[in-house]
Amino acid sequence: MLFHVRHVHTFETCPARHGPEAVSKTFGTIARPEHAKETGVKVLGMYADAPAHITYFIIDADTAEEVGKFLFPILMIGTAEITPVTDLAEEVRRKLEEAKQT
Repeated sequence: MLFHVRHVHTFETCPARHGPEAVSKTFGTIARPEHAKETGVKVLGMYADAPAHITYFIIDADTAEEVGKFLFPILMIGTAEITPVTDLAEEVRRKLEEAKQT
């Protein structure tokens, strides 16, 4: 299952304000491929709007709980909106196949 995640933190809670150790413990952990593997997710994309303190993720996981485990290192510094999504091309293909069968 695919999930789109939007994580927002503030200037005040931004790890970059608190030094390399804070960055390492938060986004440094999230960015490690081993962390994704340990939490049972596959990260398809990670993107940052650094000036706005917003990060975006596309994650393949079996459950939202797995996504939560993956995000745990950054959850205390902000909020995360986790939305299940589907591949648009796959959705279109499926709808067209369904229409053929009717």
